[in-house]
Amino acid sequence: IQSLRSKFTNEAFLAMKKEFPDGADESIARFLIARNGDISKAIPFLQASIIWRSENLPVKTNEIVNELKKGKVYLHGQDKNEHALIVYRGKLNFPKERDIVEMVKMCIWWMEAAIAALPEDRSQISFLFDRTGSSSTNMDVDFVKALAKVMQDNYPERLHKIILHPVGVLFYTG
Repeated sequence: IQSLRSKFTNEAFLAMKKEFPDGADESIARFLIARNGDISKAIPFLQASIIWRSENLPVKTNEIVNELKKGKVYLHGQDKNEHALIVYRGKLNFPKERDIVEMVKMCIWWMEAAIAALPEDRSQISFLFDRTGSSSTNMDVDFVKALAKVMQDNYPERLHKIILHPVGVLFYTG
């Protein structure tokens, strides 16, 4: 929380803490930062996430067993900066054969596992999109949009970086 203090005022933090007395300081700080310190935006943002969490967490493994078996997403230790690292293997994803709801739930399950595995002095996670062996048939725009919405709405300030490897010619600019 100390490293985040420069991104919001103490008054704003105290006002949020008054609204959410049982809320974890770091969580309150992340939601406040995500709304640029604007309490009038941060309060409903955090309230909506609390409701979402009560309706969606914990994700039970029996809800995601089909996607887990495919091994397309997994927690792989830490990146070089000691942030938890979640790996997504694109070559194992087939949009016509997956259940998007189950796939998003599986990613939430891994996200929660990664958060639990973070060292005490870390709060962010890196994602490695491993495109090795992937083709255009593995591209899953609907999944990316659905996951991005869940991340933005319920895990603000949790993403350290996204790593694409290999990037391929589509990502090079001249």
